Amino acid sequence: KKKKKKKKKKKKNTLLTYRAGTRILTITFSVIISTLLALGGVRALSPLLEVQFDALALTQWFILQAADIVVTVAIISGGSNGVHRMISTIVDQFPTKAGSTDAQTSPTT
Repeated sequence: KKKKKKKKKKKKNTLLTYRAGTRILTITFSVIISTLLALGGVRALSPLLEVQFDALALTQWFILQAADIVVTVAIISGGSNGVHRMISTIVDQFPTKAGSTDAQTSPTT
């Protein structure tokens, strides 16, 4: 009985290792392809923004392009789940105002 459990546990560990490896390969491939697409001109934010790029300073232009590439890569490689994780990570870094009046949604009269 113990040998059977050990074999089953070993098979399960082998399967988990295989799945983790294929997940890493899939994510890596997806990020590489989506980065190439974003660098090639497929963008998520630029079509939504009406920005006159000639009027921007070089730093502003660079930041906007970098943010556009990051968002595009997140959307293409991870879908909406990737974007949700990225936003959640950013939002989690800021303290919440649970007890403040800013956090209340109902108006007071």
